[in-house]
Amino acid sequence: MNYKELQQAIENKTPIIWNDPLPIEGNDYTVSYIDLPKWEDDFDENDLIILIQYNDGGSEAEVLIHELSLKYPSDEGELTEEGDNIGIDGITYKSHQNFQEGTGVCYSPENAECVYFYADFLQMAKDKFEELGLKGKPEIMARAIFDGCQWQHPETVLEELEREEEFEEYPETYGIER
Repeated sequence: MNYKELQQAIENKTPIIWNDPLPIEGNDYTVSYIDLPKWEDDFDENDLIILIQYNDGGSEAEVLIHELSLKYPSDEGELTEEGDNIGIDGITYKSHQNFQEGTGVCYSPENAECVYFYADFLQMAKDKFEELGLKGKPEIMARAIFDGCQWQHPETVLEELEREEEFEEYPETYGIER
């Protein structure tokens, strides 16, 4: 995890865990508090040490930033009652609720070590609107990209939509004003 990812996870209230190199059995390494220093140009992310609290706030440690990661749901299955696709073979994560609310991780592609937030989908859509000189509502395109993700990266879904000329054929589906 790098500084920007950690900052975004904190802002989105995404659960974070400490990957303790010397774990103690029975400890809950879910981070309950992070003292994230303000970024300074002389920081080296590889050596950045951050104070955290974990184990329900009962323990604290100074850890290297790369020892922190997003906490993925442990549930496996196809669809929950809320419509969330959590872990096709424990690999893909898709949360319709997090997307709708704009909080937390809403998607992680198959076999990927990256995650996407609502803001990432919205930025992709805004960038595509700007690139193509479109007017309209990028929020609608962001939803279409999210909905199109089944296991692949959202960038791939967006490329496929453009290649198949979906924007020209069905502009209103993607929030594009004629």
